[in-house]
Amino acid sequence: MINEANQETKPLAPLILRFHHLLCLPLFEGKGYSDSFSANMAMIKGRVESTEEEITFICDFDSVCENCPNKSEKGCLLNGNGGEKIEDKDINIAKLLGVRDGFTSDYKTALKMAEEKIHSKEFIKICGECRWYKAGICSFDKWKDSVAAGN
Repeated sequence: MINEANQETKPLAPLILRFHHLLCLPLFEGKGYSDSFSANMAMIKGRVESTEEEITFICDFDSVCENCPNKSEKGCLLNGNGGEKIEDKDINIAKLLGVRDGFTSDYKTALKMAEEKIHSKEFIKICGECRWYKAGICSFDKWKDSVAAGN
């Protein structure tokens, strides 16, 4: 039998997030592309909302993408839907925030920056072709309400 008191806890891997996940995480409801994706996203959402750890924001695959069935060796399989690559969403958000790929911040500070700089027009441009937006699961007003409520 293993003595749990003597077990070492494995440190959590540093979080890396795509910029556009600042728009996705506040509205995440437990739905996703697969069960493993949803479980990973729920864990990340809980982690970022309950800590002040530094996160690296990027324009490429991140901690959320690890369990995404749309991740392939050639890139995101969602690229091309609506004519825009997923990386373009990240680049556009980074530009709106006035930061670059590799920016580090805690989640709440980065989310506050997004709330101040992203308005309805930009949100629709960035998210308008997303399946979750089209399904009515997310919208600019829902996102703003969720961010204001601290979710």
